[in-house]
Amino acid sequence: MDRRPPLLIELIQRRAALLGLTIKEACEQHLGCVPNYYFQLKSGKRSVSSVSGQFAANCAQFLGMPRIVVLLIAGVLTPVDWELHAEQMRPGAVPLPPDLDALLAAVAVERVDSASPPAKRLPRGRRSGTLSARS
Repeated sequence: MDRRPPLLIELIQRRAALLGLTIKEACEQHLGCVPNYYFQLKSGKRSVSSVSGQFAANCAQFLGMPRIVVLLIAGVLTPVDWELHAEQMRPGAVPLPPDLDALLAAVAVERVDSASPPAKRLPRGRRSGTLSARS
């Protein structure tokens, strides 16, 4: 029985295929990792829910979606992280839908399947969340 890869891996595969990239090219040029790391995530040898913040940021840029969505898809964050007790909610706040995981997955697949290319990579030291001695 074949096991489906984690959703994040499926999205990376789909995006790479849409852009005409091999997984090796996607890893080295866009994701900032070696292909072996990607294949360990795909096989389950490494948990997608333990990816680094930088890898998640690189995936977000490659997939064309916010980093927070990548963290949710990877399982680093869960909808429970946003659960609020009734007394904590501001008046008029809209509660999160109970099927948030399915909704995020559908939106992510739709976004990845769009024909837009990934954003250009920033030079090292200029990426969001990183500091450089030259800044």
